[in-house]
Amino acid sequence: MNLETNASKKESNNLPGVLAQEIVEDLEAALEQFREIAVDLGGSIKAENDR
Repeated sequence: MNLETNASKKESNNLPGVLAQEIVEDLEAALEQFREIAVDLGGSIKAENDR
């Protein structure tokens, strides 16, 4: 096996973790936007540790 093949295998093995992390980051950003909208509409948002 050459180094390129080994690198490709490592990348493909890590791909699910990378995709999962990107999804988490996207969801957190969307949640923050919804919190801002709720506040703008006069809502009361609890802090994360108050849940």
